[in-house]
Amino acid sequence: MDTREIAQKLWEPAKALQENGLAYHEYVDNLTWLLFLKIAPAIDLIEQLPVHLNWRVLLTTPTPSRLAYYQQALMTLRQSAHPSIAALFSQARTQLKNAQELNQLIDVLSILDDVVIDDLGEIYGEFLDRYALDDHEHVVPPRSLVDTLIILTQPQAGEVIHDPVADIAGFLVAADQYIQVTCDYETQPEDETIPTYAKSTLLGIEQDLTRQRLAIMHCLLHEIDDKPHLPVQWGNSLLMERHQVPHIDLVLSSLVSVTDIHHETVQQTQTLALLRHCYRNLKPKGRAAIIVPDSLLHATGHAQRVRKELLDNFVVHTILRLPHGVFYPHQIPAHVLFFYRSESALECTQQVWFYDMRSQSVGFGRHLRLNRQHLMGFETVFGEDCYGTSPRQEEGKTSRWHSYSRQWLAKNEDNLDLAYLQEETHEPIDSIYYAGHESIWTFLESAVAELEDLRDLLGD
Repeated sequence: MDTREIAQKLWEPAKALQENGLAYHEYVDNLTWLLFLKIAPAIDLIEQLPVHLNWRVLLTTPTPSRLAYYQQALMTLRQSAHPSIAALFSQARTQLKNAQELNQLIDVLSILDDVVIDDLGEIYGEFLDRYALDDHEHVVPPRSLVDTLIILTQPQAGEVIHDPVADIAGFLVAADQYIQVTCDYETQPEDETIPTYAKSTLLGIEQDLTRQRLAIMHCLLHEIDDKPHLPVQWGNSLLMERHQVPHIDLVLSSLVSVTDIHHETVQQTQTLALLRHCYRNLKPKGRAAIIVPDSLLHATGHAQRVRKELLDNFVVHTILRLPHGVFYPHQIPAHVLFFYRSESALECTQQVWFYDMRSQSVGFGRHLRLNRQHLMGFETVFGEDCYGTSPRQEEGKTSRWHSYSRQWLAKNEDNLDLAYLQEETHEPIDSIYYAGHESIWTFLESAVAELEDLRDLLGD
């Protein structure tokens, strides 16, 4: 089985247990805690556990006493002196009702018995992606989009890389992997191959405790354990004093939230504050790629003032208009902003390049997922320079690639939610997902989902 199939197998018991009262996030919590106990020796953390609390002892504990043993293990590990373990088990409390449910989770983890440790990070990432498809409480950008933003912004060794709403640490893990792959290695006289790069500082903040612990596990499985500094800390970025946040080299983040759907005004205020937090903490030549909901880019009032501040004091060079369905199951339209802080106070935005992936494009969903191939056209026109200074040229009125001057934007209320292709063709290109206009794709998505539910009910 490949990593995706293994991740699917890990997720399979979740629906049945949910019907018995175990919420999806509770399933993921418990599977994560048990996974840590299982692999602690492989990630060199077994010595951080009390000798009587480990996977081997759990398996040899008689079934009637197994749940009580597991509960005691969680309570003990909450007090661990190791930062990552303490964060992983912070406020840990199982909602499993009996030993049979615990045994289901133990049994499903047996699929990992023959998996090499180096593959676990990828499997866990796929597992979290699968969780995001069924859980409707948070919005996770697809990894193909994360990878594209990493490639275009080019994280460097020794940089401070920040995500103020880290969620499950997707951006931080991808940035660390990119740095490891792109750094030079040299062979020492003892024939030991070691990295020669200066260690980067990953600074993620996540205010939801469950997501923070998933982020910690995600990092551990990718060999990111910067004790005593946690790569993802529990807290609220907006409550941190400015002196608590070092000057940032690179911000990578998604500011799209599930509350954008029902509480747009309240969420917009928070998202604007997070956007300001991002650009105000950038150091000179610090750069950013940030996913934001459409509403921030066309709303008037405070949103317009924030856009003006960003355009007038930073260099906004590229904006990517994302297609519909990227955040399935949530239909939240969004853009990606690429910008940097200049070294001179006189340098600001002169021209903004827009790439419209939404117009004249089908929407994405559960069975048509955004992948790197879909993004290659944008990567090509963006160019090789992470500051957007590679040579660029427009490709005609039917192209997705177009630029607007700062003066033009100012005359149009600094609106950054522009549909160039749609305006030129005068056709309802995006009617596939416009409110009240469901397409055949929507009905097909619904029909396939119903068939899958029926298959699960019948036991395949």
